[in-house]
Amino acid sequence: MEKLLSLLKFTRLGQNNALMELTAGDTIFLPRNIPHTWIQLSDKGKLVYFVQPAGKAEAFFRAMNNLDHKPSKEEVDKLHEACGMKVIGPGLSL
Repeated sequence: MEKLLSLLKFTRLGQNNALMELTAGDTIFLPRNIPHTWIQLSDKGKLVYFVQPAGKAEAFFRAMNNLDHKPSKEEVDKLHEACGMKVIGPGLSL
């Protein structure tokens, strides 16, 4: 289960071929094992991200945060796989 709380500006979320836009204060519940993605639509944003059970999500975000370069698609795929996640398609675009 994932729950996202948008704290600032806009976030676009894609789930089951539907697009939703979250603004400051909006929340959304994402059931487990439902493919989804999101993109930040503004220069700055804040997102509170709840994951239960957490699994290896924290390790994934720490690893991504610690990179000193923009990762290649192969690096991103490898990090996802190491943390029990899978990239299933192209991301959203602005």
